[in-house]
Amino acid sequence: MLSRVRRWWKSGAVPPTPVFQVSCPCGHVARGTRTAEHQAVPCPRCGRVLFILPTSPWTALARHAGAAQSPSAWRRRDWLLPVAASALAALALFMVYRFLIAPYWFSTKENGDLPTSAEARFREQLQIAQQLLGEGQFRLALQSLYGPSPPKGRMEAPAELTEDERRQWTQVELQAAVLADLLHESLEDILRHAAGSRDSEWQLEFANRYEGRSLVLDAEFRKQGQSWQTSFPLQLGKENARLIVDNLELLNRLPGQEPHRLVLGVRLASVRLEAPGPVWTVRLQAGSGVLLTHFDAAVRVCPALADPEGRALLDKQKKWLFETPR
Repeated sequence: MLSRVRRWWKSGAVPPTPVFQVSCPCGHVARGTRTAEHQAVPCPRCGRVLFILPTSPWTALARHAGAAQSPSAWRRRDWLLPVAASALAALALFMVYRFLIAPYWFSTKENGDLPTSAEARFREQLQIAQQLLGEGQFRLALQSLYGPSPPKGRMEAPAELTEDERRQWTQVELQAAVLADLLHESLEDILRHAAGSRDSEWQLEFANRYEGRSLVLDAEFRKQGQSWQTSFPLQLGKENARLIVDNLELLNRLPGQEPHRLVLGVRLASVRLEAPGPVWTVRLQAGSGVLLTHFDAAVRVCPALADPEGRALLDKQKKWLFETPR
């Protein structure tokens, strides 16, 4: 009973009256009651007018807010409605998931109608890579497949994709990789550079600047006996040079034995004088051959392919890759 009286007394207590104490330059301290309006009070000693600020309007608001947020203002029954509403909302969400979402989700997953998150992510990456490849953004195309640090060398396509999608993934990766490393010099310029350097200096220069770099060949390839040859013209001044393509693994997978005009990306293995002759000879990395099939990407590096004949050639190469059984 006594505690209730104390709470009632405190809640009904009158707040203290605000007062002011202002020092005058003459040394006298003026005192009085602060009002809601400002005051101009003369100093009793020297008569100087002293300006007195009014009471702060925030004091009453703060007192009122503190009383409203006081823990004693919340009673047990005040919590009942929020708690009950939260419980009903949670129950409703559970019922919706249990009887509407879950049956549909798991039934479609069993039937294979709904793609997994991995499948959807890989398909989106492939679509973005194809678009970037056509825009000439070859390194970004690789990053869209493998992230900011694409691995060195060829990687297997994700197993979550279909066989056709896996072939598309691999072909986009191979084209983007070979086109991203294109040389800015022609083979003739490289041969002139090599011929004008000491052999030891050139071998160091080749390893540093040219080895593994790529170029695009647009030429006829034909099989003579057991070896492949190309009609790609290559000269050093008035002398002929040799381009050896017989070791390209890609050529042995082509259909038929007749000559083929091909547009393919390859990587340099060596440029040096070789017997008989000796003759300047260009050799290519065996596993580096990549048939170009993406029209927009091919036209960016070989504008001559933009004509109908070039498009037909690229379509034929695409047919070889995607319709030939593995």
